[in-house]
Amino acid sequence: MTPTVIFWARIAVWLLMAYTVFTFVRSARKRGHWKPRNGGEIRALGGDLLSLAFGALAWYMLETNFQAPMDAVLENRDRALEGLRFHDTRSGSERSLEEFKGRVVLLNVWATWCPPCRREMPDLQRIDSAFAASGATVVALSDEDPETVKAFVESHGYRFTSGTFTAMPPSVASIGTRPVTILIDRNGGVSDMVVGARGYDFFESWLEKALQEKRN
Repeated sequence: MTPTVIFWARIAVWLLMAYTVFTFVRSARKRGHWKPRNGGEIRALGGDLLSLAFGALAWYMLETNFQAPMDAVLENRDRALEGLRFHDTRSGSERSLEEFKGRVVLLNVWATWCPPCRREMPDLQRIDSAFAASGATVVALSDEDPETVKAFVESHGYRFTSGTFTAMPPSVASIGTRPVTILIDRNGGVSDMVVGARGYDFFESWLEKALQEKRN
């Protein structure tokens, strides 16, 4: 999700809950009493309560799974994610995000158990191959066991940089949802981020804009 999508999702949830309360109040005033007195009124109240519960759950998920990780990362906008280190799946060595300064990086935080993560992996591979010569790199990192990640990556033949965290900045460690992709500029600073899986077209336009901004 992007900040705009989260904003409109919040509006939709708020409208749902407000409409539920409005219809309950209107019905109660029309019948002249607030407490349900028959089966139909009880079922109607149950439906209203379910709608409110759904709205509250949706709001909670928006806040914890989307807004919170986005706030944690984007408060570091234009600053480097200092201290981020990882075990490289291919070489087995420990590496740092600082090694990629001079290139635009798509830092993908993912997990092998996450279906949306697995679904976007082929597109990340295509992006990494298509933009390698233009100065962009995909770095996909997980907090799982190194052998689990290595087995998955090798079984699918992915060649982009992948690994497992050995040290995470607090803003990245606080991310509890998967996948999250963070756009890192040529200077190593956080430029933007999205929560949830994306496709090739999105990543392509994201990178083209980032690379063009740096040329200007």
